[in-house]
Amino acid sequence: MSRKNERVEERILEALRQQEPLPPVEHELGGGIYYTCYWLSCGETLHKWMNYCPKCGNKIDWSVDE
Repeated sequence: MSRKNERVEERILEALRQQEPLPPVEHELGGGIYYTCYWLSCGETLHKWMNYCPKCGNKIDWSVDE
């Protein structure tokens, strides 16, 4: 398999992994709670009305928080 095909396959697999819902990371700051994306390389701040991270596109699983 050519290197180009391997890179395309890696991107496809990454896109599929991002569709698997992951819980947000919960942080407490000054008595308030805020959430960030599961992926440390992303770290985007999330709100409970979001189903997907606006930066990396990862699907968010809010059921862990309930």
